[in-house]
Amino acid sequence: MITATARRLRREVALVAISATVALGTTGCGGSSGSNDDTPGQITLTVQDYYTQPSSGVYDAIFKQYEQTHPNIKIKHVELPGPTYLTQVLQQAQSNTLPDVLMLDNPTLPQVADTGVLQPLSDIGNIDLSQFIDSAKQMITYKGAVYAVPIVTTTVALFYNKATFSKAGLQPPRTWQELLTTAKRLSGGGNYGIGVTADTSDGGDAPWQFLPFAWSNGGSLADASSPEMKEALQLWVDLVNEGAMSKSVVNWGAQDLVDQFSAGKLPMMVNGAWNFPALDAVGGLDYGVVPLPVKDSSHKASGAFGGEVWSIPKSTPSDRQKAALDLLAYLSNADNSVNIAVKSYAVPLVQSGIPKAVQQIGPNLQPFVDELENGRQRTESVGAHLPQAARILTNAIQSALTGTRTVDDALNDAAQQIKPLLISQ
Repeated sequence: MITATARRLRREVALVAISATVALGTTGCGGSSGSNDDTPGQITLTVQDYYTQPSSGVYDAIFKQYEQTHPNIKIKHVELPGPTYLTQVLQQAQSNTLPDVLMLDNPTLPQVADTGVLQPLSDIGNIDLSQFIDSAKQMITYKGAVYAVPIVTTTVALFYNKATFSKAGLQPPRTWQELLTTAKRLSGGGNYGIGVTADTSDGGDAPWQFLPFAWSNGGSLADASSPEMKEALQLWVDLVNEGAMSKSVVNWGAQDLVDQFSAGKLPMMVNGAWNFPALDAVGGLDYGVVPLPVKDSSHKASGAFGGEVWSIPKSTPSDRQKAALDLLAYLSNADNSVNIAVKSYAVPLVQSGIPKAVQQIGPNLQPFVDELENGRQRTESVGAHLPQAARILTNAIQSALTGTRTVDDALNDAAQQIKPLLISQ
């Protein structure tokens, strides 16, 4: 699945973050990897991503449709292994062999853009950005320039077991206090009321799930020691201290949550829509989804943008850059974005396509849509330094949840470590 692959890449982002800028400091802007495939009157575009079946087949079908309506364009679809994708992209940039169209996991866009190998799309031509939901423009903009086109996105929301809630006479929580009270009511007998992912796997599941709680409260990585950030982390700590959430969440990944939720051992979990197929296949499981609870009714739920974006390297020759931009406009139109979203259980970023996706996927997608109206980008304060900042924040979250440090000490220290990584955009 598209989104599962994207999550796996976060480990790789962390591994290459420190060396990327140094390695690409002298990269030139010559021909791309597809430059030898052109023939007179015909352009071959090399398009690169990390998708596997069935996701790659969805894109192959769209590329074939594009070729049929653009007989002078041929598309060469190259798929690289997900676990080493970013490393290979950086190697291609250094050896001047980037493809004509380059897919990137959206949090890595600043890191790659900082190396100078991506072409601002406004230097190529025009693309209608007004069709996308306003908050999504954060995914493709870095230091004032638009470097990519978005298609679909993912985030996390609160899943709950309807049968368990009905039996207990409970409604899904909307506020932090309701979440704490409800999770405590549903805990006992060795089970816990709610689960989150606070492990270090994939380079940062803890920030991916924690930051939306902090953002909805007015917090930000720009000041990890703010009262708003501390209140959000204190909520998680209170859930653990009051027996409503296991301290073991520091070792739990997203699949661990799915397994326990599916087995009826976890009445609530924070997770993503990409799990719908697996959950729908569990016999007797009736679940619902609501936006992440907020501090009180004066606050609005937020979500972190997941998913991929599509860029054009500077090394792509000018004639192919224009063809590549036209392909991206086609790929991101309403029909194609809905098609991709429905088959990957994601949210299309073209505004007009959202109702169609909700209708086809089901009403459980709507809470994700609602959160993304106030969606935020994890890179917003730290840019290319997200991998380092995510590790620092994860360490703070884990130390607070395990009780080795207080929330104040953990986030005060994190703020000092993150401060040198902050950028102005």
